[in-house]
Amino acid sequence: MCQNWPSSKPISTIAFFSGLLGLLDRSPLHKNKELQPSCGDCSSSTGNTSVRIASKINAALFCAFACGTFATYWVLNSAIQPRFDEIERSNAQLNHKRVVDAFKTFTDKLQTATQDYAFWDETYGFVQGQDTEDFITSNLTPEFKAVENLGVNALLFLNSKGDVIWGAAYDLSTQEPIEGLVKEIAHFSRTHRYLGRSTPEAKRGIIRTSKGLLLIAIAPALKGDRSGEPVGKVVSAKLLNVEAAKELTGVDFALEPLVYDARAVRPEGVTLTATPTTIESTSLLESIVGRPLALLKAQSPRDVSHAGHVAIRSAMWMMMAAGLAAMFVLWAYFRYTVVRRIEA
Repeated sequence: MCQNWPSSKPISTIAFFSGLLGLLDRSPLHKNKELQPSCGDCSSSTGNTSVRIASKINAALFCAFACGTFATYWVLNSAIQPRFDEIERSNAQLNHKRVVDAFKTFTDKLQTATQDYAFWDETYGFVQGQDTEDFITSNLTPEFKAVENLGVNALLFLNSKGDVIWGAAYDLSTQEPIEGLVKEIAHFSRTHRYLGRSTPEAKRGIIRTSKGLLLIAIAPALKGDRSGEPVGKVVSAKLLNVEAAKELTGVDFALEPLVYDARAVRPEGVTLTATPTTIESTSLLESIVGRPLALLKAQSPRDVSHAGHVAIRSAMWMMMAAGLAAMFVLWAYFRYTVVRRIEA
């Protein structure tokens, strides 16, 4: 004879699981005696109940796993990934500064070389026309060696009127003269007479010539103790080798020429523009007289964020694998403790 479900004793495990997940049917598991199934329907009812509970357990575990995965992914992308992006921006600014510092280093060397000649008693007399032949023979012959020894492409001595007392310009790799460069430098110095006269040190910077961008240093001709009135100028210059600067800094950059416009708004500081593969840092490069000369654009690879994406993906895959394993164990536990008891 078929046994009915007792109406006075609840199935506590099923009731607890139903309340915890809120996914079980509201239909009561405990039937009143007058509504209880007949012996012929008991087996079918029990089987349907166990199937519904198993389905709800699977759905509840899947929902919990999906919500946990989404929450983890959101936390990683909102809290961890921005840190990688911040590191990349800092690296991009550091790379940009490395290029600017390299230009400063180049001009510092020019300043030192120029001042060695400018602050010298013999140079002080030479630019005034004293002992010119002896000075040229002793210090500036042959011309190429005089330029090469300073590591520059051009060297000029100017009198107080801006006229060239002596000047030479050479390509250090081919040892061939650079035609017209001495005249361009002398013209620039005459146009900006105040450069190299206001302070007892070389004024250094960058100018644009027909031969390309030129690193330049202009110093007043003074006595060895830096006394006396300036009686002329000493100018040294070196063509800016972008490829050598790239090799020195390890940074990929370019200089985009600008046409001077007094009404144009000058960009300030360093601006960063991100693409999927690089961060481009841009700043204004000014000439020795403070005019816009070129846009310095440096490219920094986004290796850090790429590594961050890979790390997040790897972490998510590992967490998904662990979550699936935990979900399977939990499913097996509920299957054993709940469904099996109903089927019994």
